[in-house]
Amino acid sequence: MTKTLMLCQAVVLLFFCCSTLPTAAQTQLPSFEVNGNAIQLDELCYQLTPAAQSQSGSIWCLDQIDLNNSFDLTISINLGCTDSNGADGMVFGLQPISTNVGTLGGGLGFEGITPSIGIELDTYQNGNNSDPVFDHIAIISDGVLNHTAATNLAGPIVASSTSDNIEDCNDHLLRVTWNATSHTLTVYFDCILRLSYTADIVNTIFNNNGDVFWGFTAATGALTNVQSMCLLSGSFFETIPNVNICAGGSAQLTAPAGENYSWSPAIGLNNPAIQNPTATPNSTTTYIVTFEQNCQTLSDTVTVTVNSADVTIAGNDSICVGSSTTLDAGNFFFYQWSTGATTSTIDVSAVGSYTVTVYGDAGCSDIDTFTVANYPIPSVMVDGNLGICNGSSTILSAVPVFDTYLWSNGSTASAIEVAVAGNYSVTVTNENACTGSDDATVVVSDNLLPQISGDLGICPNGSTTLSTTTSDGSYVWSTGATTQSIEVSAIGTYNVTVSSDNACSGSTAATVVSYTAPTPSIEGNTLIINAGNTTLSVAATYTTYEWSTGATAPSINVTTEGSYTITVTNEQGCAGTATINVTQQIISPVIIPSAFSPNNDGVNDEFRVFANNITDFSCAIYNRWGQRVFESNNIATPWDGKHKGIQQEVGVYAYFITLQQNDGTQHTYKGNVTILY
Repeated sequence: MTKTLMLCQAVVLLFFCCSTLPTAAQTQLPSFEVNGNAIQLDELCYQLTPAAQSQSGSIWCLDQIDLNNSFDLTISINLGCTDSNGADGMVFGLQPISTNVGTLGGGLGFEGITPSIGIELDTYQNGNNSDPVFDHIAIISDGVLNHTAATNLAGPIVASSTSDNIEDCNDHLLRVTWNATSHTLTVYFDCILRLSYTADIVNTIFNNNGDVFWGFTAATGALTNVQSMCLLSGSFFETIPNVNICAGGSAQLTAPAGENYSWSPAIGLNNPAIQNPTATPNSTTTYIVTFEQNCQTLSDTVTVTVNSADVTIAGNDSICVGSSTTLDAGNFFFYQWSTGATTSTIDVSAVGSYTVTVYGDAGCSDIDTFTVANYPIPSVMVDGNLGICNGSSTILSAVPVFDTYLWSNGSTASAIEVAVAGNYSVTVTNENACTGSDDATVVVSDNLLPQISGDLGICPNGSTTLSTTTSDGSYVWSTGATTQSIEVSAIGTYNVTVSSDNACSGSTAATVVSYTAPTPSIEGNTLIINAGNTTLSVAATYTTYEWSTGATAPSINVTTEGSYTITVTNEQGCAGTATINVTQQIISPVIIPSAFSPNNDGVNDEFRVFANNITDFSCAIYNRWGQRVFESNNIATPWDGKHKGIQQEVGVYAYFITLQQNDGTQHTYKGNVTILY
């Protein structure tokens, strides 16, 4: 009973022998232990027996399956071309023992394997097994092929519904299903239901252990056939994975190989009748695909989740000068503001446009821009006579007109009357709720007590403005000026006498001193080697810094030679400068050849080291026996490939080179050079 299995001609579909599902829709092929005379023909096809006597072969999946789960498996089998003189057949088996079991002879390679359950495809009539005269199918257990034994679970019946012979050189479809819920094992041959067996085989046959190896066995005796099989499809492979897209995006859906595809719903699909349509739904959609495969109508589902990242920045689009507002981009996975911030909110105080890019589900992104403008700060001035004599009063007014007023004395009127000397301030609010303030000092005296305001120090070649605090009356300065303010450029003491309309008067003086201009000093390395850099810095601390490069920090990093100037200001506002010159020195790289050809053809005849600015140099070259064949302390002296006047043979030579460049750096080079001819 031996038959020849021809090469698998069917299109191989996705198949997975293991219990663990892959994470993506990709073919994951089973791995098998190949035993006896079996050989692998290609990725999914195996020859179990050749056309020779007394052969046996088996293949077993290296990964066990769990019979507590259902499975559906389709195989293309070929039982050979020899009918009357052909033998023996094959068995699809389940067993927990190992991956290298199998036997010779009429037992189809399955005899004696226990515990086990097998689907027998028998093409030879063995009288001792009560075989029928036709090629038959039976469900057997524990490696016993006798159809009269209790281990014969179902059958035998004729294998094909259309022919007594399946040794016909043709490929046939064998489909085996196991329903773990109903405990039903079903066998189809060429898409026709032939046998079924219902029993709790996990308990009754495998002693409550559902983990088994699956595979095929076959054997020949005195008669032969080439018997082979190809895996076509199985329920051990993954379904179509769900996908995520961004709003307006698309994804290609790919169903398993088959024919007569129908996707539903058709909305968003470019073609609902192909294997791999492109889906562009406007919202999250679950698609169902039905298709035909190996005499079956199958279906699967895939959900295309449409994600969006619709961002709208919230916040005040106008703020008062000096205040801030919070801009909120909402709830997303990631944020990138034009300010560099990566938080959902930012606080801004400067006017301008602010842009945020957000990333939501599935990496979808959106951009929004928010423009912040300034409301002007109210410009308020306290107006009134600030110098009064004892017993009199003055009216202080906040001008111009505003929405609200709050004086330092608690008044909320636009003007107040005061008779007591002191400072009076007012805070006003305009229609945009922005606030501004001003203050004034009222002086009460028998004689006015004016004050001089202004910077009482001047920088070299500078000037300052001196002003009296009294706003009404007449003024006489020691310079002869009669204005409220004067500009002076010389140090010294300046006196002013103020007389008011109420006949109060007073004098005061202020001394203007000279400020010292800063004298900055620039520190740093003034020599740059090759493409290096140096840091220039100002040692002392100043109020501001401005380099000729435009930088405003105390230190700068420079990479090019040239003149660099720093201008600094001190706390008095006086400026000083300093300049430093930076030079650059280029030191060339060292080039060592890896091969040369001393054949006197004028091309590459010498081993020469190339480098500039070398102050010290040594070179030694050794052959493969460690003999020194060349040495030199002059970089200008090359090796001509000779030792003691004798041309050295082709081969690899080791070199050891040390040198020092004019920047003081020392280098050591070890390597090989090859002589070629």
